[in-house]
Amino acid sequence: MAREENAKTVPLGYLATSVGTMGSCAYFGFVFVVTKYSYELNTVFGLCCSVVLAMVGLIFIGFGYQFIRESQPDAKQSGERFLIPLLEKITKQNFEANAEETRKFEVSAFIPVVTLFLSSWASLAYGIARIGPSAYEHPERLSFWLMVKHYLWQVVDMVPLVDVWKNIHIEDPVVEHNLWPGILVVLFRLIVLYIVLAAAARLFGFEKKKQGGE
Repeated sequence: MAREENAKTVPLGYLATSVGTMGSCAYFGFVFVVTKYSYELNTVFGLCCSVVLAMVGLIFIGFGYQFIRESQPDAKQSGERFLIPLLEKITKQNFEANAEETRKFEVSAFIPVVTLFLSSWASLAYGIARIGPSAYEHPERLSFWLMVKHYLWQVVDMVPLVDVWKNIHIEDPVVEHNLWPGILVVLFRLIVLYIVLAAAARLFGFEKKKQGGE
């Protein structure tokens, strides 16, 4: 009996942090290996792999948003919940019975999810850059790692009211000359901004407050 209780009382926040960290590292390594060796074989093959990875990244971030959406009280009445019941079976936890731990799980899981999306999108950007390297300044420096730094810079730059990079005087490591690389950056920022803001609104109850005010 004691073993069953201990197995069921593993904190969700700790579980999400541990699994999310290990999973993020493993997935990042996987993206790096696939990107590196697929482009060494063939550029078209590598680009196809990058497109698949980008789609997987979108699925990850979609699941992160779906979890936060399902964890809200109004989602219980909609009948559209599928992710939380699945996670409850896997973790042997009752998410509804422990709202505080569920909130920790949401925060701990969502940050690695954004990181997974970043690495997948960086792979896609690197593939497209291989096709048209002249769109970038110093095309000889283009690499998967450089694209990761580029999009990580974009994520930090999106933090409102802080201006981190201006305060520490660090410029974007990638300078674009043409329109299409900028389109990739805009799409990335829009996806992250929409998902993060929508998740934050649900996570901190802003939507509920807004509906109550109306």
